Amino acid sequence: REREAAQTGWFWIDPSPGFNWSSGDNRLTKLRRARTIALAMAILLARGGERVGVLGQQSRSGQRAGERLAQDFLAPMRDAEAPPRSCIVFLSDFYAPVETWRDRLSAAAGAGATGALVNIADPAEEDFPFRGRTLFLEPGTRTEALIGRAETAREDYAERLEAHRHAIRELGARLGFPAILHRTDHAPAPTLAMLIALVSERFG
Repeated sequence: REREAAQTGWFWIDPSPGFNWSSGDNRLTKLRRARTIALAMAILLARGGERVGVLGQQSRSGQRAGERLAQDFLAPMRDAEAPPRSCIVFLSDFYAPVETWRDRLSAAAGAGATGALVNIADPAEEDFPFRGRTLFLEPGTRTEALIGRAETAREDYAERLEAHRHAIRELGARLGFPAILHRTDHAPAPTLAMLIALVSERFG
């Protein structure tokens, strides 16, 4: 069982309401893009003879592994104990506090797991294109913030976002989970290629 776990590619996709969001009706949500990247990665691993699975659920193998995993992605995602010496790909916007991610990744690393962090971002979160009087709402909550001149907050927002991401990147690098940034207005193929390069050595 321990050897099987070590040869399985596990995926964890952020279940937060804010992750199932996009800044435009014609743009994919972060959640949908995360599922696309994870599923593509899983199919490639399965074709190579590896097992794949959603963290906390049953692992899959064979020609129908991708189809079954796609269904697994629709089930409520939860934190689960990392299998020994496994490979785990976390896909999120990583807006949860650094302490939350420190606990999650430390627990995984303590079991001997390594993997990657795929940071999925909407272009509006990257560019902060807002101007004038703007009401910001946090998805899934009643939290809101009204800014009279949104453009005046752009610089402070960018600094805080970069500081938070820097802390996540450092944490991931120290615990064996290097980070990749992906924007939903960019093609997923380059991110998938980088992800493959990061985790392929786990299946050597």
